[in-house]
Amino acid sequence: MATTKPTVLFVRGSWHCPQHFDRVRSVFEAADYPTEYPTQVSTGVKTSDNDAWLSSDAKVVKETASKLVVMHSYGGVIGSEAIHEGLGKKAREAKGEKSGVTDLVYLSAFVLPEDQSLASTLGPQLPPHITLKTCWMEGPEERFFNDLFDADKKRYIRLLAPVLTKTQFTQTTYSAYKYFPSTYLYSTNDQALPLQVQQMMVQMNGNGAFKTVECRAGHSPYLSQPATVLKVVEGLKA
Repeated sequence: MATTKPTVLFVRGSWHCPQHFDRVRSVFEAADYPTEYPTQVSTGVKTSDNDAWLSSDAKVVKETASKLVVMHSYGGVIGSEAIHEGLGKKAREAKGEKSGVTDLVYLSAFVLPEDQSLASTLGPQLPPHITLKTCWMEGPEERFFNDLFDADKKRYIRLLAPVLTKTQFTQTTYSAYKYFPSTYLYSTNDQALPLQVQQMMVQMNGNGAFKTVECRAGHSPYLSQPATVLKVVEGLKA
């Protein structure tokens, strides 16, 4: 029998790749949730004259938009840019189309208003642990993976890939969380995006629109606590 559960689209943060999400996707699929993961074009690229990286990544997400969109870190910027109101289930059904986005979930993710970038939110410049020349996260073993076993830390560090510096300075043009039911999973042990910053973004930009829950994970709850992420999704209609 085909599953009646919604398809979940995972949108990754900077430097991450599809293999980082294998663990959480297997947990979801074991619970009969189909999953998708778009390969965003700004990862693995070292140099380029193309300034449209946010819109290019957003286009990839838009083309694969599913009923539930789960965004991690910088993925919150991409997903918020991509998931326009017209992709929602109600809007699509009004046009006689099937499916459509129903909910957004942010995991230790950036929540930005229009006309802002990561740098303007954190800065006005990027913090010193993000090197500008190569746009690399210094100390990823503790900033990204502090609550994983050492063997897993080494494995997931090897999978990290470069991103363009300009992705950190590109301004947003849309805020999907204004138009969809949105949930934010606070990670209280996050060493890359501290809890206070997570809370500040939700309080300043969410305008009371977010349902919030929390866990004691680091920056990557999809790796250290995938069952918690599943529980959040399963509780969306509760």
